[in-house]
Amino acid sequence: MDNRSCAGLTGPNDMLQQNSKLLTTLLEVSNLVTSTMELRPLLEAILDKLRTIIEYRDAKIFISQGDRVSIIAHRSKLSPEQERKYPLPLEKEILRNPVVISDLWSDDELAVTFRNNMHEYMDTVFRDARCWMSLPMVYKDTVIGIMTLDHTVPGYYSDYHIELGTAFANQAAIEYENAKLYDEVKRRLQENEQRRRVAEGLKDIMRALNSDRSLEDILGFIIRQAATLLRADASALFRLDSEKGLLYLVASYGLPHLEPLDSGIGFRVPILQEAFAGRKPIVKTDPPETERSYSGHPLADAHLKWLRDNNCRMTAVPLICRDEVYGGIVLYFKSDGDGTDRDITNEDLTLAMSFADQAALAIDNTRLRKQAEETAVLAERNRLARDLHDAVTQTLFSASIIAEVIPKLWDRNREEGMKRLEELKQLTRGALAEMRTLLFELRPATLVEAPIEDLLRQLGEAVTGRARIPVKLDIKAAAKLPAEVKVVFYRVAQEALNNIAKHSGAKNAAVELSVNEDPNLGIIVASLRVSDDGKGFELQNVNSGRFGLSIMKERAEAAGARISIKSKPGCGTKVELEWVGTK
Repeated sequence: MDNRSCAGLTGPNDMLQQNSKLLTTLLEVSNLVTSTMELRPLLEAILDKLRTIIEYRDAKIFISQGDRVSIIAHRSKLSPEQERKYPLPLEKEILRNPVVISDLWSDDELAVTFRNNMHEYMDTVFRDARCWMSLPMVYKDTVIGIMTLDHTVPGYYSDYHIELGTAFANQAAIEYENAKLYDEVKRRLQENEQRRRVAEGLKDIMRALNSDRSLEDILGFIIRQAATLLRADASALFRLDSEKGLLYLVASYGLPHLEPLDSGIGFRVPILQEAFAGRKPIVKTDPPETERSYSGHPLADAHLKWLRDNNCRMTAVPLICRDEVYGGIVLYFKSDGDGTDRDITNEDLTLAMSFADQAALAIDNTRLRKQAEETAVLAERNRLARDLHDAVTQTLFSASIIAEVIPKLWDRNREEGMKRLEELKQLTRGALAEMRTLLFELRPATLVEAPIEDLLRQLGEAVTGRARIPVKLDIKAAAKLPAEVKVVFYRVAQEALNNIAKHSGAKNAAVELSVNEDPNLGIIVASLRVSDDGKGFELQNVNSGRFGLSIMKERAEAAGARISIKSKPGCGTKVELEWVGTK
């Protein structure tokens, strides 16, 4: 239909038809907002629908933004640069009402004003335009913007077009506000989802920190999480050598050109130096053409080329460990150069700092773990040295004295010499047993491998050699104990025999072990008894921390066994351990 005839529609059928078409189009516009289109495509679709009821050469939608009115959608040949600079066509007050300029090239006052305001576009955007119309977009009695149309025919737009266009512009305003609301809801949902993903990511990092993974693996995981959750294209963690002033790559993500990098190659990264100086995040949006302070190594040069080729924006955060700069994390964002790059917000910087804090925590944990291991090793060495001095060294010293005396005794009293030889035999066997026990401490895995009979026999020989207390063994093991239970039985027997050697004053001791299996019930019943004929003690008068009583009870509880300790002054001591379980 030729829209120029709309103003002359007088027949009821023609008017009804035109109004029906308008209502149908407005309904279609209303349905557009329920789609998943973004705001700009939605407004451009609305302009396409407008063409079905009002013919135009060019159409634009301007939205009020404070004191300015900016173009947000158009159906024209505007370049992106022209679109960004497009000014107000007329005074804002005039645009609160519908305006029609019948001929843009006439001497009419509005036409002259229009040409003066739009002079740089008259020979390009408006070269073929003659008639121009502006329609206010009203939402809840507020003008939120304007819709403009132009046509190649002078005087084309009439009062009827204004009536149709105003109804359409107001409907477009409603759909614009609905779309804004939809975008706001979607944005908030995305923010909530992002916060959820961040929380999950931080939980994953905490799990990694509490695992036995290597520091390099944990740091690599942290920067992968940082890049993913901050939507960066790549990330890297550098360690600072403050003496050389160089940075050394520790872990990287999304930087394949640095994968073969030798850890001995140093970098100079100015953005990190800025972050170190202020101890705060730095954002750099300019192309990295000034990043000329890298070392001249080919891989470092390849990294600089990668930055330039991808027009990378960068965010750097310092990594502070115990108030000292350890290094820093750099996040890389590739830029398309079309002005649509994502802005780095304060929330992003806060999140980036939290990743740096997690990395610092991993480094501190590794340092503390290493110090703890070194301390434990030193403590273990000191303990072994004490045990060697208290047991093996003294036993060997006694054995060496007896060995020196035996030749002289042998000539005088052969019977006494034989007695000393037997004593020397016990001492050397005891020393050997002590050495084997100490070796078990150095290699705990052998406790699991050795039979319980051999372990208990060795303990008995060690006590006999060290304290000259004969230990009688009675072992009846018809079944094998689970490894963890066997270790508990060994440790309880060891503690009980050590107490006998140090505190009991006994002349004799005994170790009894019984391990039986009931094939019908599929259970194992094991019992251990360590007893002596020493001086004994009153249990109620003894501090629970003495004689290793608490240690034995803790070991028994850990294995699900029952332990009892019986003693009276002058009646010796008896330690009994019982366990019932399955293989």
